[in-house]
Amino acid sequence: MANSGKKTRGKRKIEIKIIENEYDRLILFSKQCKGIYKKNLLALHLMWW
Repeated sequence: MANSGKKTRGKRKIEIKIIENEYDRLILFSKQCKGIYKKNLLALHLMWW
């Protein structure tokens, strides 16, 4: 039963570390902000319907 046919690795603990490269840090921050903004827009849209 070692290979159960799963295609994903599932939920795993990830290592949290500081991003040393300033450019990579800005990209990550930008993507997180876009995601949060997108979720807020969706919530507002659902509120009005």
